[in-house]
Amino acid sequence: MSDEIVVRFFESADAAAMRTIIEQSAQDGELVGFNHSEVREWIEFIPIEGKKTLVATLGSELVGILAVGADALIVAPDYRRKGVGSALVAASRAHFPELELSQWSGSEETAAFLRSVGFELDHYLLRLVRTGTELPPPPHVPDGFDLIDYDPDFFDTYFNLVVTSFADHPTPIHLDESLLLAVHARSDFDPTMIKLIAVEGDRRLPVAFTRIGKAETDSGVVRGRVSLVGVLPEYRGRGFARQLLRWGIRSFLEVGVNEIELEVVATNGRAMPLYESEGFRQIQSWPYWIARERRSS
Repeated sequence: MSDEIVVRFFESADAAAMRTIIEQSAQDGELVGFNHSEVREWIEFIPIEGKKTLVATLGSELVGILAVGADALIVAPDYRRKGVGSALVAASRAHFPELELSQWSGSEETAAFLRSVGFELDHYLLRLVRTGTELPPPPHVPDGFDLIDYDPDFFDTYFNLVVTSFADHPTPIHLDESLLLAVHARSDFDPTMIKLIAVEGDRRLPVAFTRIGKAETDSGVVRGRVSLVGVLPEYRGRGFARQLLRWGIRSFLEVGVNEIELEVVATNGRAMPLYESEGFRQIQSWPYWIARERRSS
């Protein structure tokens, strides 16, 4: 076997070996931020996100992956401390200067590695959960606006709304249009899980949105998930995010889903007070790291 580490982009033939590495890491308790449902979802989307996933090989063996979309780096246990992780980081940064990496395992060993490859702790991602059966007030939007359903015929409008709403986020979201199209093309995509607020009488002028879904925890409990809530900058401060959040909460409670989760960056001063006031409480947190050069730029 060659001892040369080769890093390249994911290819379809890598899928089985990659699945093995990810599932083993999850079984070893290293993916603290992922439950089994989320691991399966991640694996399913890797072929779609192939252009954002790099793999490392030694000879014919796939020994490590770096998934930019998931902010995750995993090296097979037998190949650690052999330069695989460093090679993946170096290659990824050449293609993705804005690379972030999450410290899912929470271990000091992982933190030491990230420091060694030029990263610094930047922020924490928090998981919040709301429990109980108390319904919030029904969503209400002010005069001049409508609460509307998502219309697949206006995908481009929706995509632009998502991108613009998160352009000034504390950790900007780099959303790939082809990925979102692939998500919407899946057989399990449910357009009723998206709600928007638009200028009255014109669904082509949306100003805010939310997307919700469901996830099963490792204990088998079905949780609702508020995946995204976004408002265009010029329409903030009118309570649109709260109304969309209440719509999502009520949608879950009305079908008997009494645990609802979401994730938020700890430094997001706009979102945290809103979520806490609607009954969400922190249950987990994960450190995120960025390159030192990026911080100083």
